[in-house]
Amino acid sequence: MNEKRSISEMTREEKVYLIQLAEKAEQWEDMLNFMREFLKDVTDLNPAEQTLFLSAYKISANNLRAEIRGLTAVEENLSSENINTDQLREIRNRLWVDLTALCKEANENIEKLLVPELDCRSEILYRKLKGDFIRYVLDNLKDHKEKTAEIKAMMDQYKRAIKMASPKNDFNPTDPLVLSVSINYAVALYEVSNTPHEAVSLLSNILNSAIQNIRDIKSENFKEVSSLLQCMRDNIAMWTST
Repeated sequence: MNEKRSISEMTREEKVYLIQLAEKAEQWEDMLNFMREFLKDVTDLNPAEQTLFLSAYKISANNLRAEIRGLTAVEENLSSENINTDQLREIRNRLWVDLTALCKEANENIEKLLVPELDCRSEILYRKLKGDFIRYVLDNLKDHKEKTAEIKAMMDQYKRAIKMASPKNDFNPTDPLVLSVSINYAVALYEVSNTPHEAVSLLSNILNSAIQNIRDIKSENFKEVSSLLQCMRDNIAMWTST
């Protein structure tokens, strides 16, 4: 009978398969823990591994963000009825601590993966992710100086990603990576920098360029691109109606 091996004893391919199984089973905590083990022994990720990395950290982060939003809504409702919400606030604060630690961990791993010889597409993805993970915790930063520095760091990552994801680097306007970077940068402009005109202008330009090149969408990307373009339309409509 074969003895059960720990994940640290597995090959790279076996670890990836384990992460994929956890994702398929929607066991997000296991997926994240398996990814953490995987990252201990690697210095680069192939495209499939990058996708798993993105899923492991972003799904976990978004789950925490959803819990925080839910508790905040409940707390506000109870406060309006003069009900004590100290316990809810304590739980929410613990979730913020967990989210901040997770985003910091994600960006430390991204920094390790941002090696000089990285290909352009991978660097764009990593810089977009760094911007995202900084943005996720901005609302909980109380120190003005720290928050200002983090906003600058976030914007620098998005700007570098946007600059790289251009036609001069052979990126088509309908490329899903171009569209997703543009959307997240626009959200940062709207929500963080409070520059709605700039956010709408950015999305409008990207949307128009994508529509003009609609025939260049690869068949395997059609569903994702359609969803991203609709997200752009929705954001533009929402931001121009207020």
